[in-house]
Amino acid sequence: MDLLNMESIIKDIRYGFRSLLNRPGFTAVALIALALGIGANTAIFSLVNAVVLQPLPFPDPDRLVWVWGNISNGGNRASVAPLDYLDFRSQNKTFEQIAASGVPLTFDDLDMKIRRAHFLRPIGRLKEGVTLVQAQADTDLIAAALEEQFPDSNTGWNLRLVSLREQLVGGSRTTVFILFGAVGFVLLIACANVANLLLVRAAARQKEIAMRTALGASRWRIVRQMITESLLLSILGGVLGAVLAVWGVQLLVSLSEGSLPRTADVRIDTTVLAFTLLISLLTGLLFGLAPAFRTTLLALFAALAMILAATGIYGVMSYSVTQRTHEIGVRMALGARRVDVMKLVVRHGMILALVGVVLGLGGAYALTRVMSSLLFGVTEKDPITFGVVAALLIAVSFIACFVPARRATKVDLLEAPRYE
Repeated sequence: MDLLNMESIIKDIRYGFRSLLNRPGFTAVALIALALGIGANTAIFSLVNAVVLQPLPFPDPDRLVWVWGNISNGGNRASVAPLDYLDFRSQNKTFEQIAASGVPLTFDDLDMKIRRAHFLRPIGRLKEGVTLVQAQADTDLIAAALEEQFPDSNTGWNLRLVSLREQLVGGSRTTVFILFGAVGFVLLIACANVANLLLVRAAARQKEIAMRTALGASRWRIVRQMITESLLLSILGGVLGAVLAVWGVQLLVSLSEGSLPRTADVRIDTTVLAFTLLISLLTGLLFGLAPAFRTTLLALFAALAMILAATGIYGVMSYSVTQRTHEIGVRMALGARRVDVMKLVVRHGMILALVGVVLGLGGAYALTRVMSSLLFGVTEKDPITFGVVAALLIAVSFIACFVPARRATKVDLLEAPRYE
């Protein structure tokens, strides 16, 4: 980016700050709406980040597995018998380590001897490169062997392996994302409200923008200024939203403690701040495009109207000259030179075109007096635009007369009567 463009952007930023300060009421309302929307999203994202996105605070957490007892007629979240635990720990080929607290040193109790006392909840670490599916197949083979060896206690009994992350987070993941989606809609509502405020403000700035246009500012420069002001507004709203999010995180933790896992890890960190900056920029672009789109839309409709006008003039003038093909043939049969005939036809067509352009410019001048009070960027007197449009329409009229006239003068004199 060259220095001139950078200087221009800095001017836009300074002008945007002054513009926001000059309208404190509008700025305050917009900032409050944005701060609430962005703050709520930041607070909820901190919860999503801690509960769902951040890895568990253990080495190689993806290899950690929660071990449940699975009884065919009694549920899949049972505890494990101590003797079964010892057999699985010694016979498996897929776990690097399996641990459980409260393993008894002696097995004098009858229920423990016959493997009917289930009270252990083991946690294991898979070997490097081993998948959960492979570990489940391994433990199923051991369970089948124990069932044959101890049919009274182990019939219909095996292990169900669940990743530790799924065990801790799985049940609350849906709840967290639904909450995140809900506050996302809150931000969209805030964007819509601010966009409406900007549209009202843009209508109130008609004279200012018209003056800037008259002083030579391009339409793109005005659009860029609008987007710059929107981005400034959203970034300021993001800063306030981050401040509100600090309080919001404390409230979330107090409300969700006991119902959601890992609430102690919920905090405003660099990841959350990066998210806040991102949604602030996206928000600024989203609601800033509304007034900018209105400006460019007017320009698009104007260009489309110009194309339609030029196409219509060409069609009418071309048809008018083509209708005179018989007359042209007769004149040339009586000895008129081709150049003279073309001059006659073009002159006649151009007189009609000039009269139409003059009347059209008069109507356009009267219409712009009305439009200048309704739309920003429309000035009552714009000689450059009027001159360019008039020159373009005249050029189109000339081509519309010249091309069919030249074609008509080349028609065989015997063919010319057929055009009557």
